[in-house]
Amino acid sequence: MYSEQVVEELRNDISEYAIGDMIEGLKVILRSEKAFFLDTGFVSRVGAQEWYECGERIIKEALGGTGPENSVCILTELVLYELKDSQNNVIQRHNRNLLYHLHESGYRIVILCEEKMAELTKECLTMNSKEWNACFVSRIDMNKAYLTTVKRLLDIHPDYREILDYGYKIPTKATFVPEIIKWLKENKKSKDSLAEQIISMCILLLLDLPSKTEYVLCTKDKNAAVNIRRIVGLSYPDEAHRVSAFEMLYGEQCNE
Repeated sequence: MYSEQVVEELRNDISEYAIGDMIEGLKVILRSEKAFFLDTGFVSRVGAQEWYECGERIIKEALGGTGPENSVCILTELVLYELKDSQNNVIQRHNRNLLYHLHESGYRIVILCEEKMAELTKECLTMNSKEWNACFVSRIDMNKAYLTTVKRLLDIHPDYREILDYGYKIPTKATFVPEIIKWLKENKKSKDSLAEQIISMCILLLLDLPSKTEYVLCTKDKNAAVNIRRIVGLSYPDEAHRVSAFEMLYGEQCNE
Protein backbone atom coordinates (compact mmCIF):
# COMPACT_ATOMS: atom_id res chain seq x y z
CA MET A 1 0.00 0.00 0.00
CA TYR A 2 1.16 3.53 -0.84
CA SER A 3 2.92 5.33 2.02
CA GLU A 4 3.97 8.98 2.20
CA GLN A 5 6.72 8.08 4.63
CA VAL A 6 8.16 5.53 2.20
CA VAL A 7 7.99 8.04 -0.67
CA GLU A 8 9.87 10.58 1.44
CA GLU A 9 12.62 8.01 2.02
CA LEU A 10 12.72 7.27 -1.71
CA ARG A 11 12.98 11.00 -2.46
CA ASN A 12 15.95 11.21 -0.13
CA ASP A 13 17.54 8.19 -1.77
CA ILE A 14 17.82 9.99 -5.13
CA SER A 15 18.00 13.59 -3.92
CA GLU A 16 21.43 14.01 -5.55
CA TYR A 17 19.90 13.24 -8.96
CA ALA A 18 16.46 14.81 -8.81
CA ILE A 19 14.66 18.09 -8.12
CA GLY A 20 12.28 17.50 -5.21
CA ASP A 21 10.94 21.02 -4.62
CA MET A 22 7.63 21.34 -6.45
CA ILE A 23 7.81 25.08 -7.16
CA GLU A 24 11.29 24.75 -8.65
CA GLY A 25 10.25 21.58 -10.47
CA LEU A 26 7.16 23.18 -12.00
CA LYS A 27 9.24 26.13 -13.24
CA VAL A 28 11.68 23.71 -14.90
CA ILE A 29 8.80 21.83 -16.57
CA LEU A 30 7.09 24.95 -17.91
CA ARG A 31 10.37 26.39 -19.25
CA SER A 32 11.40 23.19 -21.03
CA GLU A 33 10.86 22.45 -24.71
CA LYS A 34 9.83 18.89 -23.88
CA ALA A 35 8.83 17.15 -20.66
CA PHE A 36 9.04 13.36 -20.54
CA PHE A 37 6.86 11.49 -18.07
CA LEU A 38 8.57 8.15 -17.37
CA ASP A 39 6.21 5.44 -16.19
CA THR A 40 7.13 2.47 -14.02
CA GLY A 41 7.34 -0.13 -16.77
CA PHE A 42 9.52 2.11 -18.93
CA VAL A 43 12.03 2.85 -16.17
CA SER A 44 12.18 -0.78 -15.09
CA ARG A 45 12.59 -2.08 -18.63
CA VAL A 46 15.29 0.41 -19.65
CA GLY A 47 17.00 0.18 -16.26
CA ALA A 48 17.34 -3.57 -16.66
CA GLN A 49 19.39 -3.07 -19.86
CA GLU A 50 23.14 -2.55 -19.91
CA TRP A 51 23.38 1.24 -20.23
CA TYR A 52 26.24 1.55 -22.69
CA GLU A 53 25.06 -1.37 -24.82
CA CYS A 54 21.34 -0.71 -24.90
CA GLY A 55 19.87 1.65 -22.30
CA GLU A 56 21.49 4.76 -23.70
CA ARG A 57 20.19 4.00 -27.21
CA ILE A 58 16.62 3.53 -25.98
CA ILE A 59 16.72 6.76 -23.96
CA LYS A 60 18.03 8.72 -26.95
CA GLU A 61 15.30 7.22 -29.12
CA ALA A 62 12.62 7.99 -26.53
CA LEU A 63 13.77 11.54 -25.89
CA GLY A 64 14.21 12.24 -29.59
CA GLY A 65 16.47 15.03 -30.76
CA THR A 66 15.78 17.22 -27.76
CA GLY A 67 19.01 17.87 -25.89
CA PRO A 68 19.25 17.68 -22.09
CA GLU A 69 19.39 21.46 -21.82
CA ASN A 70 15.90 21.77 -23.37
CA SER A 71 14.15 18.85 -21.69
CA VAL A 72 13.17 17.39 -18.34
CA CYS A 73 12.32 13.88 -17.17
CA ILE A 74 9.45 13.54 -14.70
CA LEU A 75 8.72 10.84 -12.13
CA THR A 76 5.44 11.12 -10.25
CA GLU A 77 5.40 10.00 -6.63
CA LEU A 78 3.27 6.98 -7.52
CA VAL A 79 5.84 5.88 -10.11
CA LEU A 80 8.62 6.52 -7.60
CA TYR A 81 6.84 4.29 -5.11
CA GLU A 82 6.57 1.49 -7.67
CA LEU A 83 10.32 1.68 -8.34
CA LYS A 84 11.27 0.80 -4.78
CA ASP A 85 13.25 -2.22 -3.73
CA SER A 86 11.12 -5.14 -2.52
CA GLN A 87 12.96 -5.35 0.81
CA ASN A 88 14.07 -1.83 1.71
CA ASN A 89 12.79 1.72 1.25
CA VAL A 90 15.28 2.59 -1.46
CA ILE A 91 15.03 2.70 -5.24
CA GLN A 92 15.71 -0.70 -6.76
CA ARG A 93 19.33 -0.85 -7.92
CA HIS A 94 18.82 -1.07 -11.67
CA ASN A 95 16.19 1.71 -11.56
CA ARG A 96 18.57 3.89 -9.57
CA ASN A 97 21.32 3.22 -12.12
CA LEU A 98 19.11 4.54 -14.91
CA LEU A 99 18.40 7.75 -12.98
CA TYR A 100 22.13 8.09 -12.32
CA HIS A 101 22.93 7.79 -16.03
CA LEU A 102 20.19 10.27 -16.96
CA HIS A 103 21.61 12.73 -14.44
CA GLU A 104 25.18 12.19 -15.64
CA SER A 105 24.02 12.73 -19.23
CA GLY A 106 22.72 16.17 -18.26
CA TYR A 107 19.00 15.45 -18.03
CA ARG A 108 17.12 17.16 -15.24
CA ILE A 109 14.79 14.90 -13.26
CA VAL A 110 11.77 16.25 -11.38
CA ILE A 111 9.93 14.30 -8.69
CA LEU A 112 6.33 15.43 -9.06
CA CYS A 113 3.92 15.30 -6.12
CA GLU A 114 0.62 14.95 -7.94
CA GLU A 115 -1.64 16.67 -5.38
CA LYS A 116 0.86 19.49 -4.74
CA MET A 117 1.04 20.17 -8.47
CA ALA A 118 -2.75 20.43 -8.51
CA GLU A 119 -2.57 23.05 -5.73
CA LEU A 120 0.05 25.07 -7.62
CA THR A 121 -1.95 24.84 -10.84
CA LYS A 122 -5.04 26.24 -9.11
CA GLU A 123 -3.01 29.19 -7.79
CA CYS A 124 -2.04 30.11 -11.36
CA LEU A 125 -5.58 30.15 -12.74
CA THR A 126 -8.23 32.86 -12.64
CA MET A 127 -11.23 30.52 -12.25
CA ASN A 128 -12.77 30.15 -8.80
CA SER A 129 -12.73 26.91 -6.82
CA LYS A 130 -16.18 25.75 -7.92
CA GLU A 131 -15.35 26.31 -11.60
CA TRP A 132 -12.05 24.46 -11.22
CA ASN A 133 -13.68 21.57 -9.38
CA ALA A 134 -16.37 21.37 -12.06
CA CYS A 135 -13.70 21.24 -14.76
CA PHE A 136 -11.93 18.40 -12.92
CA VAL A 137 -15.14 16.37 -12.49
CA SER A 138 -16.11 16.97 -16.11
CA ARG A 139 -12.76 15.69 -17.38
CA ILE A 140 -13.01 12.54 -15.28
CA ASP A 141 -16.52 11.87 -16.57
CA MET A 142 -15.56 12.67 -20.16
CA ASN A 143 -12.66 10.21 -20.04
CA LYS A 144 -14.14 7.49 -17.84
CA ALA A 145 -13.60 4.92 -20.61
CA TYR A 146 -9.84 5.57 -20.40
CA LEU A 147 -9.49 6.39 -16.69
CA THR A 148 -11.07 3.12 -15.61
CA THR A 149 -9.09 2.63 -12.39
CA VAL A 150 -9.61 6.25 -11.35
CA LYS A 151 -13.34 6.03 -12.07
CA ARG A 152 -13.73 2.72 -10.22
CA LEU A 153 -12.12 4.19 -7.11
CA LEU A 154 -14.02 7.47 -7.27
CA ASP A 155 -17.31 5.60 -7.47
CA ILE A 156 -16.75 4.56 -3.84
CA HIS A 157 -15.36 7.90 -2.61
CA PRO A 158 -18.09 9.43 -0.39
CA ASP A 159 -17.60 13.07 -1.46
CA TYR A 160 -17.27 12.25 -5.15
CA ARG A 161 -20.19 9.82 -4.99
CA GLU A 162 -22.32 12.61 -3.53
CA ILE A 163 -21.59 14.77 -6.58
CA LEU A 164 -23.01 12.09 -8.86
CA ASP A 165 -25.95 11.22 -6.63
CA TYR A 166 -27.14 14.82 -6.36
CA GLY A 167 -27.09 15.82 -10.01
CA TYR A 168 -23.50 17.03 -10.24
CA LYS A 169 -23.65 19.32 -7.25
CA ILE A 170 -20.09 20.63 -7.42
CA PRO A 171 -18.30 21.42 -4.13
CA THR A 172 -16.79 24.86 -3.61
CA LYS A 173 -13.94 23.66 -1.39
CA ALA A 174 -10.58 24.92 -2.69
CA THR A 175 -8.78 21.73 -1.65
CA PHE A 176 -11.25 19.34 -3.32
CA VAL A 177 -9.04 18.35 -6.27
CA PRO A 178 -5.76 17.87 -4.33
CA GLU A 179 -7.61 15.87 -1.68
CA ILE A 180 -9.17 13.60 -4.32
CA ILE A 181 -5.81 12.98 -5.97
CA LYS A 182 -4.17 12.23 -2.62
CA TRP A 183 -6.98 9.81 -1.74
CA LEU A 184 -6.55 8.03 -5.07
CA LYS A 185 -2.83 7.56 -4.38
CA GLU A 186 -3.56 6.16 -0.93
CA ASN A 187 -5.87 3.55 -2.48
CA LYS A 188 -3.43 2.27 -5.07
CA LYS A 189 -3.30 -1.50 -5.48
CA SER A 190 -0.44 -3.64 -6.72
CA LYS A 191 -0.21 -3.94 -10.52
CA ASP A 192 -3.13 -1.60 -11.23
CA SER A 193 -2.84 1.20 -13.80
CA LEU A 194 -3.42 4.08 -11.39
CA ALA A 195 0.05 5.63 -11.75
CA GLU A 196 -0.29 5.90 -15.54
CA GLN A 197 -3.83 7.26 -15.32
CA ILE A 198 -2.84 9.93 -12.81
CA ILE A 199 0.01 10.90 -15.15
CA SER A 200 -2.69 11.61 -17.74
CA MET A 201 -4.55 13.76 -15.21
CA CYS A 202 -1.34 15.65 -14.42
CA ILE A 203 -0.74 16.36 -18.11
CA LEU A 204 -4.25 17.83 -18.38
CA LEU A 205 -3.52 20.07 -15.39
CA LEU A 206 -0.24 21.21 -16.96
CA LEU A 207 -2.02 22.06 -20.22
CA ASP A 208 -4.08 24.57 -18.23
CA LEU A 209 -0.94 26.64 -17.63
CA PRO A 210 0.58 29.23 -19.98
CA SER A 211 3.44 27.33 -21.60
CA LYS A 212 4.48 25.83 -24.93
CA THR A 213 6.01 22.72 -23.36
CA GLU A 214 5.36 19.48 -25.19
CA TYR A 215 4.61 16.40 -23.06
CA VAL A 216 5.64 12.85 -23.87
CA LEU A 217 4.58 9.74 -21.98
CA CYS A 218 7.37 7.14 -22.10
CA THR A 219 5.83 3.73 -21.49
CA LYS A 220 5.86 0.06 -22.40
CA ASP A 221 2.08 -0.10 -21.95
CA LYS A 222 0.31 0.06 -25.32
CA ASN A 223 -3.02 0.97 -23.71
CA ALA A 224 -1.44 3.86 -21.79
CA ALA A 225 0.16 5.15 -25.01
CA VAL A 226 -3.15 5.04 -26.87
CA ASN A 227 -5.23 6.40 -23.99
CA ILE A 228 -3.16 9.53 -23.32
CA ARG A 229 -3.76 10.62 -26.92
CA ARG A 230 -7.49 9.95 -26.61
CA ILE A 231 -7.76 11.73 -23.26
CA VAL A 232 -6.04 14.88 -24.50
CA GLY A 233 -7.95 14.73 -27.78
CA LEU A 234 -11.26 14.80 -25.88
CA SER A 235 -10.27 17.30 -23.19
CA TYR A 236 -7.91 19.62 -25.06
CA PRO A 237 -8.33 19.10 -28.84
CA ASP A 238 -6.58 22.40 -29.63
CA GLU A 239 -3.52 21.32 -27.62
CA ALA A 240 -3.41 17.68 -28.75
CA HIS A 241 -0.31 18.37 -30.87
CA ARG A 242 1.62 19.05 -27.65
CA VAL A 243 1.10 15.56 -26.23
CA SER A 244 2.46 12.26 -27.53
CA ALA A 245 3.68 8.88 -26.33
CA PHE A 246 6.81 6.83 -26.84
CA GLU A 247 5.93 3.18 -26.57
CA MET A 248 8.79 0.82 -25.81
CA LEU A 249 8.02 -2.53 -27.35
CA TYR A 250 7.81 -5.45 -24.95
CA GLY A 251 11.15 -7.26 -24.72
CA GLU A 252 12.92 -4.60 -26.79
CA GLN A 253 16.66 -4.96 -26.66
CA CYS A 254 19.72 -3.86 -28.57
CA ASN A 255 20.92 -5.87 -31.50
CA GLU A 256 24.44 -7.16 -31.33
